[in-house]
Amino acid sequence: MKGPLEAFLDAPRPLPVPEADTLLKLYCTKRGLQYPIKNWDFCVAFAFFRLAVITQGIAARVARNQASSGFASEVAKLFQPCAKRVYEIGYTEAKL
Repeated sequence: MKGPLEAFLDAPRPLPVPEADTLLKLYCTKRGLQYPIKNWDFCVAFAFFRLAVITQGIAARVARNQASSGFASEVAKLFQPCAKRVYEIGYTEAKL
């Protein structure tokens, strides 16, 4: 079974949730903003970077047997995929 955080990593979704681009277009329309939002790729990369840092901290606590949750070891596994996604966005997709 896949964990709930894997949706952040483009995993198949079990629910009919709209794609991120569809939601971004709707947001821009409702807010009266020009689409696409300038530097949006940077915002997405930064969000994944932040998540990578958080999951790395959880992994460190798991390694020291100081995790506060039994689910922590599953969350810790997301560090490398999150870091990889930052690289993909920054260096291959957006060329930040």
